[in-house]
Amino acid sequence: MVRFLVIDDDVHLVSGICDILGMDFIGCLALPAYDGKAGLELAHKYQPDLIICNWWMPVMDGREMLRNLHLDSKLRSIPFILTSASPPKCVAWLQSEFGLDVKKHFIMLPMDAEDLLDMVRVLLSESDRKQVWHDKYEALKLYPIEEGGQRLFTSK
Repeated sequence: MVRFLVIDDDVHLVSGICDILGMDFIGCLALPAYDGKAGLELAHKYQPDLIICNWWMPVMDGREMLRNLHLDSKLRSIPFILTSASPPKCVAWLQSEFGLDVKKHFIMLPMDAEDLLDMVRVLLSESDRKQVWHDKYEALKLYPIEEGGQRLFTSK
């Protein structure tokens, strides 16, 4: 099962993102968190395959969350997407602090669902955790295929 962690103080946005991921990644586990501290605790507990996190949040913001992930050897390889309605600061910070490719690791709010899903697919396919992700599908004997513009799962 692919695990996602979605962190934002906007309950409706978290719910919407979890729904989008659930429709595209059938059988995934989308974990919601409403501040960075709760998100970091869930990251330690579940070690998700990908994290989507907002820049501005109470208790612990997205910057502090990402710094904490990179300090932890068990969590630093988790792909991360930062979201924000105010991109200039986020973009500059992601590039200077971590050298991340903004086209892969940042999405502006409000976001387009297909843009988000494209980013998620790219990051999962390039991840150090790719083998883990592949093994989860192998264990289920389900394989993703594209058919008629839709993402489907089939057994071989």
